[in-house]
Order: sequence, then C-alpha cells, then structure tokens
Amino acid sequence: MGQIAIALQAYQNVNQRYPQNLEELVSSRDLKSVPVDPRGGQYTYLTSSDNSSAAIYANLEAEKTAFAVWCWRSEVGIPLVLNSASECKP
Repeated sequence: MGQIAIALQAYQNVNQRYPQNLEELVSSRDLKSVPVDPRGGQYTYLTSSDNSSAAIYANLEAEKTAFAVWCWRSEVGIPLVLNSASECKP
C-alpha cells in the first residue's frame, strides 16, 4: 500500500488530480506494476467525482482481528486500520 500511496501523491503533484484507476500509475511510470494486496488480491481504489481526493484499501491478512481493512486516504496521508471497507472513502 505504501508504494501505491507514494505513487498517488507523485501523480497528484504533477497532474493536480488523482488518476481514475491504478493502471494510470503504470502508464505515467509512477509504478512499474500495480502491486497485489497482502492476500494476493487487488487493492480497491476509489476517487472523488472530480478526482481531487483518493482512497485505497485492502483486507487485513489476519481475519481474527477486530479490524477489517487497511485504508489510505489522500486527506489523511497515512494508512489507517478501519472496521470496514465502507469507512474508507476519498
């Protein structure tokens, strides 16, 4: 998630908006490839309607925790552990 967050911030600094999808980070050469989440799946990526803010999340590896997802939001700039994916919004 850290690689994606850094690439998102770099993309936003150059383009003054967040990309519509994570593949744009590869096209722009901010990432070599889109990483998979810790469980081998894809990260979920969300943007606001005008792409001025963004969020990414993935399920935690350990299902026995009280929390469900790691979430990075452009507003906060650091990853957070949240109870559910619905709390991770741009």
